[in-house]
Amino acid sequence: MNTKKFKKLINYIFQKEVLLIYQMGKVGSTSLEKSLENNNKYYTEHTHSLRAPIVFKMFKNFKSIKFYAPLKFIIIYKIGALIKKFIIKRKKIKIITLVREPISRNISMYFQDIHIPIFDVSILNDNRHEDKVNHTILHDFYFKKFNHYYGVNWMEEEISKNFGINVYEHDFNKEKGYGVITKGNVSILILKMEKLNDLKSEIQDFLCLKDLEIKKSNQAKEKWYAPLYKQFMENFHPSEDYINELYNTKYMSHFYTKQEIETYINKWKK
Repeated sequence: MNTKKFKKLINYIFQKEVLLIYQMGKVGSTSLEKSLENNNKYYTEHTHSLRAPIVFKMFKNFKSIKFYAPLKFIIIYKIGALIKKFIIKRKKIKIITLVREPISRNISMYFQDIHIPIFDVSILNDNRHEDKVNHTILHDFYFKKFNHYYGVNWMEEEISKNFGINVYEHDFNKEKGYGVITKGNVSILILKMEKLNDLKSEIQDFLCLKDLEIKKSNQAKEKWYAPLYKQFMENFHPSEDYINELYNTKYMSHFYTKQEIETYINKWKK
């Protein structure tokens, strides 16, 4: 264990109250973390999973995942997650988690680790021939190999299994875009990413903080892959079945209004 990780573990043990920014990835959490990094009230931890590495879950069908998430890495991650859960469950903990419209979230996640699909392109195709290596392959890999259901199942796989809280049994204000759940030593603030900039006061109230500024961070347009992302989106044409499978879910009906869902469906059908 390196020095940085050891210090984090010590902080976990001795800090009375922990703030966990705990979410499915590509939902604006980095912006939130940046906004809270100077607070002295909480020891803050940012994680996607207390079960298994998100990169493995999202890209498990790609051959090159074994280079980015080898078995040793997965085992160490799971041991670390067990230690975190053991410590956290004995403390007063506040959790901030976020939801996002699933297709946009999936595409952002796909490009966050686009090196994995690109690696698969290289090892599975003769990249000396343009007819075998082109932008169409990235679309094919997205639809055929990527785990599209990780996000819509995240609440059950992470919050429910790790903390025994079924978020779908609790109210969520779809119009305002937030909900608060308290059970035992755990308090959870659920935020809708699309409304994040309008929820400053709700975040401040939940954390008992003042003067919070939401800072935008980790945006695709600022990344090295921005031109590739732009071209991918220009030629992105999801099937009606794909759209319906993600939008006719408990996740969407709980966190989004009917009007919002219809707007998203119409957007992708165009």
